[in-house]
Amino acid sequence: MNRDPRATGAACFVVALIGAPAAGLFLRSLRGDGGLTAAHWLAWLASSELGAALWRTAWISAASAALAVAAACPLALLVARSRFPGRALLRVSAVGPALMSQTLAAIAWVVLADPGAGLLNLAARRSGLGSPLNVFTPCGLVLVTAAMCLPTAYLLAEALFGASSAELEDAARVCGAPAARAWLTVSLPEALPGLAAAGLLCFCEAAVMFSVQGVIALPANLQTVTTLVYTGLSLGLTDPGDAAALSLLLMLLTLGALAAQQVFSARAAASMRTRPGAPRPARLTGARAAAACGVALAAAAGLLVAPVATLAARSLSAWGAWNPGALTLDAYRRVLAEPELRRGLFHSLFLGAACAGACWWLAFPAARLVFRSSSPLRRGAHAAAVAPLGWSGLLLGAAFLVSFARTPLYGTLWLLLLALVARELPIAFKSAQAGLAGVPSELEAQAYVCGADGRTVARSILAPLTRAVRAAAAAAVFLAAFREIEASSLLAGHGYESFGYNVFGLLQAGRYQELGALAVIGSAASLAAAAPFLRELGAEAFTGGGS
Repeated sequence: MNRDPRATGAACFVVALIGAPAAGLFLRSLRGDGGLTAAHWLAWLASSELGAALWRTAWISAASAALAVAAACPLALLVARSRFPGRALLRVSAVGPALMSQTLAAIAWVVLADPGAGLLNLAARRSGLGSPLNVFTPCGLVLVTAAMCLPTAYLLAEALFGASSAELEDAARVCGAPAARAWLTVSLPEALPGLAAAGLLCFCEAAVMFSVQGVIALPANLQTVTTLVYTGLSLGLTDPGDAAALSLLLMLLTLGALAAQQVFSARAAASMRTRPGAPRPARLTGARAAAACGVALAAAAGLLVAPVATLAARSLSAWGAWNPGALTLDAYRRVLAEPELRRGLFHSLFLGAACAGACWWLAFPAARLVFRSSSPLRRGAHAAAVAPLGWSGLLLGAAFLVSFARTPLYGTLWLLLLALVARELPIAFKSAQAGLAGVPSELEAQAYVCGADGRTVARSILAPLTRAVRAAAAAAVFLAAFREIEASSLLAGHGYESFGYNVFGLLQAGRYQELGALAVIGSAASLAAAAPFLRELGAEAFTGGGS
């Protein structure tokens, strides 16, 4: 039984933090000039513009999800079923896009494949090949979105293939089936429910991925639901009630896909529980090992090195030209000389640190109430803490903007901080859940028997044993909050800029050289600021603390 009163307060605050914007968005979608009305919903349901945007969002998300799962399967199978020198590099490369800002990664692909001044097209024109690449097409949007969804598909596929049945495959081989046919006819059908769940999760992620759609779809005039929400709210082209109704429609779409994903996940989990044996990884040698290492190097080059190197290279050369003999640091000097860009960096460092502290202060007591008590609040707190997983930063920003537009918080950093805390709370909550799972509940019970109160138990028992988890959660939340762009594009503004707001502003102004310099400076600053968390995490991992 959890006896810490702070847990109840934190759980109530979590419910209010998530529930208030959602309720405000819903009520605003029903409010008109004459009172409550369904006109905003009816207007969108009858709109041909929404129909086209919904169809484009659906097929682009479906194509991106299918491509991500198709690319993840061979990579996951190679890692789960074999051992070779480049295996660790392949795994890091597959999950690498999740460690980067999706917006900056999309901008890097624009710098590479812009039809007019992309680095690859500049090289092609010098070779007499013209401009063969154009990222501002539906195909380009699908490819970049699929690359951003790849980590989700890969992690789920690796778990599936790592838990598949070895005995059933061995039985198929004894009956004369080749190894490839045994996998296709035995293991793959067993993994299909899990792969379907991965595809639906990627579909939900792609549908609300404004971080990529805002970079590629907006300039290409490929209207999606998220770009409709952004242009309507940021440019004032849509009534706030219409924008609220549109945001809720997109939430309902993703929630429906998430519900279907849960069904397939349950089937996959039931199938995995009945599998009799674990697979035995094969050690690759000779040509097979060389080919596997080549795949790892290609994945690292395409998913990790190319985006980072592209932004760094563009920061040293003017847009529209590339002359290695005329590289300059002028863009870095301009970035550091502009007050708005400097303020954005300092504001984001503050927001990241405050968000990391607030998320852990809320998540740990709330997780204790959910998983270590029988409080009637536990189900509501659990649902509220994980609900932002199904929202994009843009939709969450729209909810806070519509709900708090007439409050003193509007037009301040504090509103953006609240939105960031709500956005990143699931990371801290899941980390707290994992930390509590490693601490036997009997330790708490014995402390209570000896007369300790809830705060003493949290301070003297739980805090030391979950130090590594807290450090990992703090670093993850800090980095995610610092680089957040979607909510910042709606909630930040002149005088209260953020790193993400300035990135989007430089993108819209076409200042790619300064954008590359800001990306390099921001990445270095955020990693330096997160170093204490990462250093403590490394020390705990080395000494075995927190386990």
